[in-house]
Amino acid sequence: MAAMTSKTLYSPFPPTAHLQPQALSQRNRRMRILMGATMLLASFCAYYSYRIIRQDALENIKHSALLEVQTRVDEIDMWLYSRRAEIQTIASAPTSQSMDWSVLNPYLTTEAARISDFEFLGFSDLTGWRHTTSDNRLVNVKDRRWFQAAIAGQTYVDDPFISRAISVPIIAISAPISSQPSEPPSPMGVIHGAVRVDRIVQIVEQLHNGDGSYAFLLNSEGRAIVHPDRSLMSTVEKQAPSLTEAAAPDMALIAQQMVNRQQGIRRTQMHGTVVYVAYLPLQSANWSMGLVIPQGEIENQLRLLDLMALVIVGLTSVMILILWQIQTFKQRALTKAKVAAETASRTKSEFLANMSHELRTPLNAILGMTEGLQESIFGQINPQQSEALQTINHSASHLRELINDLLDVAKIESDRMELDCQPTAVKLLCQSSLAFIQQQALKKSIQITTELPSNLPDLWVDERRIRQVLLNLLDNAVKFTPDSGQITLKVSPIKFPVDQEGRNFAPAHYLRISITDTGIGIAPNAIKKLFQPFVQIDSALNRQYAGSGLGLALVKRIVELHGGRVGVKSQVGRGSSFTVDLPCVVTAAASPISPHRPEPSSVDTRFSIQGSAPLILLAEDNEANIRTVSSFLKAKGYRTLLAKNGIEAITLAQSETPDLILIDIQMPGINGLEAIHQIRHDTTVADVPIIALTALSMAGDRERCLAAGANEYLSKPVKLKQLVITIQQCLAP
Repeated sequence: MAAMTSKTLYSPFPPTAHLQPQALSQRNRRMRILMGATMLLASFCAYYSYRIIRQDALENIKHSALLEVQTRVDEIDMWLYSRRAEIQTIASAPTSQSMDWSVLNPYLTTEAARISDFEFLGFSDLTGWRHTTSDNRLVNVKDRRWFQAAIAGQTYVDDPFISRAISVPIIAISAPISSQPSEPPSPMGVIHGAVRVDRIVQIVEQLHNGDGSYAFLLNSEGRAIVHPDRSLMSTVEKQAPSLTEAAAPDMALIAQQMVNRQQGIRRTQMHGTVVYVAYLPLQSANWSMGLVIPQGEIENQLRLLDLMALVIVGLTSVMILILWQIQTFKQRALTKAKVAAETASRTKSEFLANMSHELRTPLNAILGMTEGLQESIFGQINPQQSEALQTINHSASHLRELINDLLDVAKIESDRMELDCQPTAVKLLCQSSLAFIQQQALKKSIQITTELPSNLPDLWVDERRIRQVLLNLLDNAVKFTPDSGQITLKVSPIKFPVDQEGRNFAPAHYLRISITDTGIGIAPNAIKKLFQPFVQIDSALNRQYAGSGLGLALVKRIVELHGGRVGVKSQVGRGSSFTVDLPCVVTAAASPISPHRPEPSSVDTRFSIQGSAPLILLAEDNEANIRTVSSFLKAKGYRTLLAKNGIEAITLAQSETPDLILIDIQMPGINGLEAIHQIRHDTTVADVPIIALTALSMAGDRERCLAAGANEYLSKPVKLKQLVITIQQCLAP
């Protein structure tokens, strides 16, 4: 039984051209309105999702820049905390509490030598007269901030200043000398130390974020402690200007916010260039650190999202072009006679089929990129981005299904629907179809029951097309059944030697598949037009349920192509029952399950790479598809080679001997079919598995690819997970 196959090319209904011009005009108008509304809705959702993702990605990049600044700020804070602790320890020592310089001088000299970070240490009494370990001069420091803060009981880190003794910037750190804790503090004197800024300069200059970025450090008055522009830093002869008085208003505002110990990241202009400035205050001193990042270094990280936006814009433009072409074509067709209208209708069907290539190519990139982003092959994404990606994926998937339905209608109307009929186990067909709607039914608490006898014969059908029929009917049953409803799928044998018009059916043995639901039902006047294209059965409900109106029309036409028929019974508010009668194969030893067809649950879709990573040659001329497929394959552990035309594919296959070849059929120069043919005639690479990819999806494409020598054939847009599974199957020993 497994060897019995046949091909059917048959259309039992009249083509579109047989309709009257007025009916044809109304049908075309509905089609254009549906396509236009779908395009606008999908474009709006995709653009809105893109804006959300881009904004979230930009905020993540900005937050990352702030974290880099925070790391350096923490490093300076820790260093200053250590110096403060050392001064506090010296100030609390009994020797310091003696208040006798003759005793303190040797002690402080020893401590200054021990702690290498201090340039010198000093002592001041309450009158402000200071002694230091660097010289014997007495200087009154009563007006210094570090002295006043220490007398007030604080351990204080002052702004850097240029030391006239050593002509370098130093920082004064002071702490009060107290005999015992008291409130309010009653210091006896002050211990202070002078620290070079060298370590702080080193930390600040190590902070970068791409080419052209630099970091700077401001004191409490907005003057630069560290800055790559030396003219903004103080010298012995001249004090640095405050950046709060900068000529650029945006920079002056940022400097003022830094002085006010605020934090953030702002987009501004500096010297005629747009930059981002991230700034944070220190905790151990009244200073603030900033990081200037060129705009390009921030926004270049968003190029992948911008590329996706361009693809979406391109897809929208193609859809607008299609609508315009259809409009022009139909206006011409309506002015011609009946014969001319029939010719125009066939041309329209061929046009839609050919344009599917132009639609599927960018759609393949959109679906592939969103799938790759969801699997984090381009980097981690947050929950908001994941939700937005799901919206993009849903919109693109809706477009894909609409394109597929339109293409199927075009194939049928132009007599190009080709069936590959063979014995098919009806029980497994029903079970595998139910698996696709189980999750939807579970969400609505819908109970699904089946009546599948064990002794059913095999159907004589194209399994893929009949699964499409069952999925349409089951999906509608779930869609139009309220929560906690019920759906029943039943299969039973029937016989009807003649149809209602007296014509004989061959063979006379049929199986009836019934799908019954407890849903909203269908009005009697709606049943008459139920199987017409572009008619939604919920139109009376103000389009509460989504759909293109093509599903049931395809169901009827596909079943009729098999020599079967579709029936429906329904009551409003009680539910509906759809029946599909299909021919079956009856033999003396009929088996309930075809032995060559495994249970669906036995198919293993997991994959793993054993040993060295396989080398895959990708022959593709579309840049978006190249980026999508190659990135996904690399993320899954494969090595890749790239060929942008048929000649490159042949050359690389011969020179590199890849483990597998992925080849697009539509390429410049030598197309994919010719390239496959030449590779198969080269003995060195004749056994390399080849998977053919195409966005045409025309009748006979699969057979032409396999005849040329391909092992497998996949139609775009390709699901990346399915692609990897197919690769694993081809590479399996």
